[in-house]
Amino acid sequence: MSSKSFSRPRSWSRARLCLLGLALTWQASSQAAPTMSTTRVVYNADRRGVSLLVANPSQNVYAAQA
Repeated sequence: MSSKSFSRPRSWSRARLCLLGLALTWQASSQAAPTMSTTRVVYNADRRGVSLLVANPSQNVYAAQA
């Protein structure tokens, strides 16, 4: 068996490797406060749509897209 060690490209500096490691481990945080009146909607086929109540109980402003 031959034991070959991993060799990185010469253009990669230690700082670039650290930044790459940080980028791979960073997790984006997200917060949401809007709530919906129900989690499931079942309606008859003869209706064109239904209404849902979406509320924001938080004092912060949040955007929602449907």
